[in-house]
Amino acid sequence: MTAPPRPPSAEPERPKSRGLAVLGMAGAVPYAWSLAFGVVLLVAYFAFHSLLLVRRFGVVIDAVLLAQVVRGELRGEPWTLQFAKRMAPPERWSSRAFVEGNRFLSRIWALIFVLSLLMAAFGHSALVLFVLPNVLLVVALASGPSLARWYGRRLTR
Repeated sequence: MTAPPRPPSAEPERPKSRGLAVLGMAGAVPYAWSLAFGVVLLVAYFAFHSLLLVRRFGVVIDAVLLAQVVRGELRGEPWTLQFAKRMAPPERWSSRAFVEGNRFLSRIWALIFVLSLLMAAFGHSALVLFVLPNVLLVVALASGPSLARWYGRRLTR
């Protein structure tokens, strides 16, 4: 014996998948930058036989990321907003706390990119070239959402 089918209104509503929609809105931007940078590396290596960009990859990538953060600041759109939208429901995207928390976090990332850029440009040891920049990245990734929420709440009190 099987149970009678439940009416459609009795079934719990499933959350809608936002994966492709978010990718179309904001998620494609970092991938486009990565693809473009990969093409530049390939052209530099195969067309000009130059390893300069590969050898100074840290400097180049930190400079590109810093330029993205600065561009976002100049446009009034925090750089981290494109990533935060993947984890937050659309109704929060325009809230002052959400935007200001991301503005604060974008500025922290700018500082991290400046420090990493300086370490990549002037460092000589593995500690300065690899360990410290990666520790900064891990700490920022781990604490970023909490810092953004804290700052957004603090600002809107």
